[in-house]
This record gives sequence, C-alpha cells and structure tokens, in this order.
Amino acid sequence: MISTQDNKFLSLYYCDFEGSFCGASSENEIYPDSTHIFLAYASVDASGNLLTGQLPSEKIQNWHNDNKKVFLTLGGSTTTISDAFNNPETFVPQVVSALEENEIDGFDFQIATFDQTTQSIIDTIKLLREKLPNDKKISITTQNIAVYPNVAVPEKNVNSQTAWNIMVPVINEAGEDLDFVQVQMYNNAYLGYERGSSAYVETVYQIWLNQHPNYPIQNFNGLEEEKLVVAILASEEAGNSQDVMETETVHEIVENLENQKMYAFAGFNIWNAHWDADAEHEISTAAAIALGIAEDENDIIEDGEDGELGDGEWREYTDFVSVYYCGFDDEFCGQSRYNDVSNDASHVILAYVNIAVDGEIEHGTMPTKLINFWKQENKKVLISVGGRSGDWSQIFTAESHLTTFVTQMIALINEYNLDGIDLQFRQYENTPANLLSLLQALKPQLSENQILILSMDNVTVYPDPTAKIPEMNEKDSNSWNFFVPVFRKCPDCFDILQVSVYQNDYLQTENGSKNFLIQTVRGWLNQHPDYKIPDFSGVPQNKLVLSLLASESAGENLPEYFVNVNTITKAFQTLKNHQQEIKGINLWNSFFDKKNDFAISEAAADFLNLEAQEISEDESENEDDENENDGNDSVFAGKLNANLILLVLVLAVYAFI
Repeated sequence: MISTQDNKFLSLYYCDFEGSFCGASSENEIYPDSTHIFLAYASVDASGNLLTGQLPSEKIQNWHNDNKKVFLTLGGSTTTISDAFNNPETFVPQVVSALEENEIDGFDFQIATFDQTTQSIIDTIKLLREKLPNDKKISITTQNIAVYPNVAVPEKNVNSQTAWNIMVPVINEAGEDLDFVQVQMYNNAYLGYERGSSAYVETVYQIWLNQHPNYPIQNFNGLEEEKLVVAILASEEAGNSQDVMETETVHEIVENLENQKMYAFAGFNIWNAHWDADAEHEISTAAAIALGIAEDENDIIEDGEDGELGDGEWREYTDFVSVYYCGFDDEFCGQSRYNDVSNDASHVILAYVNIAVDGEIEHGTMPTKLINFWKQENKKVLISVGGRSGDWSQIFTAESHLTTFVTQMIALINEYNLDGIDLQFRQYENTPANLLSLLQALKPQLSENQILILSMDNVTVYPDPTAKIPEMNEKDSNSWNFFVPVFRKCPDCFDILQVSVYQNDYLQTENGSKNFLIQTVRGWLNQHPDYKIPDFSGVPQNKLVLSLLASESAGENLPEYFVNVNTITKAFQTLKNHQQEIKGINLWNSFFDKKNDFAISEAAADFLNLEAQEISEDESENEDDENENDGNDSVFAGKLNANLILLVLVLAVYAFI
C-alpha cells in the first residue's frame, strides 16, 4: 500500500437534483473517503443560460464539513453543451454566480456531445478562468478517444462533430487553465487493448501525457500527469459490462503507473455514487486503498514496523542555499565585478584554483573582503577546483603530486578560514581509481565543520544496459557511468554530489524538460523504473544536488538545457509525490542569475517557503535571527517535514598568479 497522500483525488458523480438530468440517488450515498463530489447535471439553454434546478444546499454543507470539495457539472449525453461554448459571454458570468452563491468549489464540463469547435472550448475555458476566483477549480470530463494517436487533429475553428483528438488543441492552449481532466476509461475501444484491463488504462494514460514510446502525437504538449484523473465505472449496472474493472485491476493500475513507471498518479473518478453504493462501495474502496486515502484493514503497518517510516517520521535536511559566483578573471568564468550573490545564498564557492605542474596549486589574490562580508552574512565560503583549472592528470602522475595537491588545498582553506572544497571533475582520460584516490586522500584532512563537494556530469551515472561501467583502472574518455565504480568503493568519500544537468542529454528525454530532471534524479538514486544499475545503491537523497543554469545565456550556447521555474516546480512536485526528494539545486551562476533578476533563485526560494535567512552554526544563541527556519518549510517534504534544500553554489573566479 502506498503512503497516504493529501493531494490524491477520488471523485464521484452524484445524481440527486432534478431527475430529468441524471437523477438516481435518493439519499446521501457518497463513499466516506471520497475527496470530491460532482453534482450532475446542470444544463444550458440555446441562449447560453445556465440551468441548475434546485441544488442540494444542505448536502453541500455537510460534504464541506467532511472536508470534501463539491463541483457543479454541466453535460451528459442529453445536454447540448455546445450552447454553452457558443455563448460564453452569457454562460460564464452565470457559472461564476452559481458557484459563489451556492459555495461550490469548482465547475466541470462533461463533454459527451461534440457539436462545437475546439476553439470555442478553449475560449470558454479561458474566459471562465479569468472570471473565477483563484480558489475555484475547473475540470473537463470526456471520452478517452479525445486524445488518440494516428488520427488527424481537428482544425480549431472547424466543427468536426467527432470526439477524436478534440482535446489535443484544448490541452495545448488551455491546459494551464484546467485543474483536472477526467478521462473516461469506458464506452470506447482503444488501440485494440482489452477493455477494463490495466493495459488499456495505462496505454490511454501515457498517450494523454504524450509519453507513450510507441504512440507519440506530433505537436501535442501532453497533459500534466498531476491533472489526469482516471474515470471508471462503479459496477456493471453503471455502464457497459466489458468496461467494468475488477478491484485487483484498480490496484494494478496504481502500482504500475505510480510505483513502477513513477508517474504522479492523481486519482480516480467513479460513475456514479448510486451504483457505487449499490455495489457496497467495492470500487471506491479499492480506489481509496490503492491511492492511500484509506487503509486496507488487512494490511495496516504500524509506525516504524519492518524498518519503514511511520507517520511523522521523515528525514530532515539542513538548509543549504548557494549560488555560483564567477568573478575577477575573464580567463576562467568571470563576469562578476562585485557581490551579485542572491540574498538567499547560504554558501559561496570560489572557483577556480588552478592546477600547476607536480600537483601544486596557483591562486591569485584571495577576495578577502568578499569572504569576510559573506561570513558576516552567515554564509559558508568554499573553494573549487575544476572547470578550466588545468590538467587533473598532473595530480595523478606520481603519489607525491597527489600529496602536494592535498597539502596545499588544505593549507589554503585553513589559512582563509574557508568551509570546504568543491571538486569539479570532468576529465575522463583519468581513471575512476584516480578520482577515488583523490577523494580518499582529501576527505580525511577536512575538519568536522568543512565539507567536500563532488561535481559530476549527469551521464557519469547512466541507467541503461548498453552503457558500459568502466573498470577502476580503465582509461577511457567515455564519461558514461564513470562515477559508479567510485561510489561502489567509497560511498562516504564526499558530503554533497552535484549533478550537472546541462551539456549532456539523458535517457532520450527532452533537454530542459520536466521529465529530463525527473529521470536524472531517478537515475542517480538508482530508482529508474526501466533499469537499475547492478551493485549500485544510488546516491543518498540527502547528498544529491541538481546543477542548473541561471538563465538561457548561462549555458555557453546551450540554451536548450535551461529549465524554467515552472518546469522545476513541477518536476520537484512529482519527485516529492514519490518521496524522491534531493538535497537541492545548484545554479550556474550569480552573474546570470542577477541579469535574470534572480528569477530562478528567488522563485526557487519562494517555492521552498524559504525567506532569505541568516544561518549560524548555533542558531539557538543568535537572538537576532528573525528568519530561523523551523524545519517545516521544505519544498519536497511538505507535510512530511522533509527539508528539501535549494542548493545554489556560488563559484568565484579570480585572477591567478
């Protein structure tokens, strides 16, 4: 059984006002653990006037008292829904009034007739979203063939009078205005799959996301998985018997889509409450248990049993916010000429120390004033080796060279009271054994309060059976899975692992996309559903950081790797839903972050519910710290109290002597 999720969705249609609409229920037959009630149906006249009949106000209040949301539904096969879409200026204000006057939480379009253009649907949805308060929701319920591969997509201004692919342009242009789309997994055959089976539902589901490997739909954005609700029948009496699912199938759908294929499965809709109650809530109970909304009385796990985390038990991470800072020397990465670090940064990393012959290091004049300023701001300051720092192989040509390098690096950070070292290792003509020897030599020399960060390319962990894992002493310029043998030998040789998600593709996902981020994280956690790297436990969540670009200009002619705020937020929400939190985010770099008006760093901090805060080594002694984090403001943990951290590492480049 999956863990209870507050964002799961279990809706039922309730037919109990105006029997001419769909009335079957004569009493409150709602399954107790349902989350949403859809009142069916309102209607519309030829002029676009909304007709509701007598709404069950007392029941609406009772449902609200039970923490359920209530939607008003327009549609059904007896309603000419095109009258609403053809008269939005009349229809929309009346919907807004009906929801406000009756304290209803949202409006649902059940599109069962298809005598309208897709443009009219788009225009009505957008106008309704504009007029409704933000707390009122909008959903569409329709047939699964409204997204269907290998069939033409209708022109937006042409009335095709068919369901085929009408939702493709609607999702493309009005998807952001919809809160839910309930896709009916009944009434239609679909690509020859057995109706009522898990395979049928899974195929439809992936195609609506436009993520099915065999059935891509060109120029289709796909519906966001958090908005896709699977609509099923309550019993044979509710519809065609071949579309009715066994309770085991309901569990199989969630297991396969959420736990195996790692989608953020939103939930189920059931047609309808009357037939569900008549069948003793068999389907709704199965759905609630599968979603984690209700407990299976035969499978209750007590808190902490069998080594699993009980309620309220979840990891806590130390808040760690940083930004790359490139300054002082254009030869390296310098654009900054002053302190342009985000106020939300907790760590500043100076980049780069230069690697000279015999393992010696070179650095220019240390920016002591900036270091002191950042320290006064309670930021940690580290120094980095990497990027264009020189030839790493010079460290490994002799044991004495490695000793020299380690000795001089430790002396440098101790002299300037720095808080650690970042190793940006991207030269793969060296062997995994070389990197391991460096980590094993350097980590023990750091004090208890200093940290070691290792920064690697995303492809150095690559979960694909065709991607070879190099031997420890193998010299190979190929970076694929370079890090795997290192981690196998010494998983504790670093404190933070930064994974660069620019410069390299990953598992055939679209660069800069939500799926690109998700698959990278799952690959490095070794939790990818399609393939897991053998003998590799995955980098711990509390050590894993994603390195992102601060703007499209930050990627040196690689703008396709830039990930915008909306995409980052959606990716992290999906990961959170699967308890796949990571340590945080690293931004390259502060110069581009400031040029972009701190859009990424500030929005990420807002999403984390983190204000710019002072972080001291002993906050209990800092009486002036008004921004102390109480440990409950993590983006990934949410109500699970997991403090996900935004990591934005600030690499300062300065002139070298």
